[in-house]
Amino acid sequence: METVLVSRAVEQHDLDSVPNRTRLEFTHAGTRLVLNLDLFNFGCDLREEERHYRHLSPPFCRLFHFAGAVSPGAEIIIGGAVHRLDTAGIYLLNAEHSFDVRYFAGSKLCYAHLRLADHTRSSVFHDAPGLLRIEQPVISAYLEHAWETGMPLAIQSAAAAAMSEFVAPHLERLRERSELFSRFAPVLAAIDRTPPARLRVSELADVMQMTPFALSKSFRRKIGMPLKEYLNTIYLDRARELLTCSGGTVEDVAVLLGHSDVHYFYHAFRRLTGLSPGEYRAERMNFGTKTDESPEIARI
Repeated sequence: METVLVSRAVEQHDLDSVPNRTRLEFTHAGTRLVLNLDLFNFGCDLREEERHYRHLSPPFCRLFHFAGAVSPGAEIIIGGAVHRLDTAGIYLLNAEHSFDVRYFAGSKLCYAHLRLADHTRSSVFHDAPGLLRIEQPVISAYLEHAWETGMPLAIQSAAAAAMSEFVAPHLERLRERSELFSRFAPVLAAIDRTPPARLRVSELADVMQMTPFALSKSFRRKIGMPLKEYLNTIYLDRARELLTCSGGTVEDVAVLLGHSDVHYFYHAFRRLTGLSPGEYRAERMNFGTKTDESPEIARI
């Protein structure tokens, strides 16, 4: 089947509360697919001494590349399997997968935290393994040059090139998913223009000119999950991204989600996760060297 990357369009932001977004457009088997690549943050660090870290399941993917011909790389344990990360590969650590990593002394790690989602706001890699690898020398050189500039747009463009390679094996599944959701295009459009905390099944039903019961029943039959659960997933994904990637207060996050009162945010987030927003953020912002006696959590 023919797959063509049609275009890349970039939106630039300050990364404090809104990620940079690149829109990737593909044609695959005659179907147009639009994916949104969000860049949350990035960096390039020289590990002068060996470090061990544990990362709890983050709400985004990590793009890893070890720069330099002699960088010793790292060793990672994810899903119970041990992997060696070297300079030849470009790696994608999938969202929602916790992992332990040992960075070897002298490693120069270039990384980006990002999310690639289709028009349904679902992660492209939600059912993929915890660690993906490609080997593309041209893209590796592109990534290293982009990180040397330190410019978000250059890094965004290089990351988009890498992610286009990672997504290629998943395009047929994405095409099938796009066809499943085609009936609910007005719902998806309404979701795109509405803050997640303000999404209501009744209002989405009005868009479809259906009753809430009929829409919920149709959505569940066609998609395989309740509409309310789908809306909760969108809400929770955005809340976790803002809590881990933005520098704003919990109150700021509540406003960005569309809450009129921060107490509603506390209640909703605890109901969905079992943690308060502050507890969730603290778990993922604490960092330190992992030891067998006292494992600690690396800052994501």
